[in-house]
Amino acid sequence: MGYQWEFRQLWQYFDYSKKAVYRNSEEIAKLPEKTRTELYRQIADSVTRYVAGFSGTPEDFCRLIGTVVNDLYRTMLTSARYTENQAVYLSYTAKPMMDALSKRGISVHYGANSVFEPARSKSEMMQFRKYWNDCGFFFFETVTSPDPKMALKHIAAKVKELEKPSYVMLIPGGNKTDFRMMYESIGRQGVMTFFRDQSAEGQRFKIYPFRMAEKKPV
Repeated sequence: MGYQWEFRQLWQYFDYSKKAVYRNSEEIAKLPEKTRTELYRQIADSVTRYVAGFSGTPEDFCRLIGTVVNDLYRTMLTSARYTENQAVYLSYTAKPMMDALSKRGISVHYGANSVFEPARSKSEMMQFRKYWNDCGFFFFETVTSPDPKMALKHIAAKVKELEKPSYVMLIPGGNKTDFRMMYESIGRQGVMTFFRDQSAEGQRFKIYPFRMAEKKPV
């Protein structure tokens, strides 16, 4: 096949411009089971080492993770399907990344106010939830609620229950007040915060100041 599966840069596993999640997952699925299992183990180990050993500045680290999560979001918006092949790929790439961040005391908060035309169905939102859960995130949305304001109160209560959760929050057309819960955590030690208000094709997203978490005692 002549394809390099263990990339030197973390973001290459998720590169939206190359449709990496779908292209890679489908190609790897064609490999014999034993080869596929060993390859995924190597990829997961490589991703974990990359995140655990990252020694650049907090700004560089935050920008890197933001780029990855933003590309994951863009991939989600344009997905025509979500099969077991993609689920397995993400469980060996995005999930190890998030587990390694958690071990470093870091959580990720990603907000988006994408408006869908036409409106997305409840089944699509369930697919999105599985997608993010497979990546290692909680997924919160107001799309399927008949009362978005009540949904926001429920989301805020749920986040308060959790210990340093990493989440993706989707509030179509949401304003700063709607995302208040996310904005209130900006600047807290170990919290990376990102926000986007563009369509999937748009690459731009907002990166907020990040303070590295203190090293946990061994």
